[in-house]
Amino acid sequence: MLGLTASLLICHFLADFTHLSRPWMLKAKATGKPVFPIFCHAAVHTTLMALVLITYKFIRGINDGGHEVLIFPALALQLVSHTLIDTLKGYLNLFEGFRNPASQWHWIIFGADQVCHQLIILWMVYLCIS
Repeated sequence: MLGLTASLLICHFLADFTHLSRPWMLKAKATGKPVFPIFCHAAVHTTLMALVLITYKFIRGINDGGHEVLIFPALALQLVSHTLIDTLKGYLNLFEGFRNPASQWHWIIFGADQVCHQLIILWMVYLCIS
């Protein structure tokens, strides 16, 4: 369970904080629109996590007699929630106090965004180990 959680958190880091977040995605995330680039960004997250979950299912299937792993519901949860969370955060950035890194509200919103993403990852792990 810890290995799966850590792997999904690494996927989140890679998709959010490396070159995998393209400038056209980041521009849309900054304002919450258009939604399609934000959806594409969420699809990057989902694709990385799909690779981890498929590997997990393969390994668990060998070691656990084929116990069913709910990959598709977990991936759908990631895709939809990531799109919604980033879109909402972008809309909140329309307020100067939330957009300005010198404001404590900017960091509160950033932290809340990250906590929401982390909770979704924990929910995904629950779906895949229960």
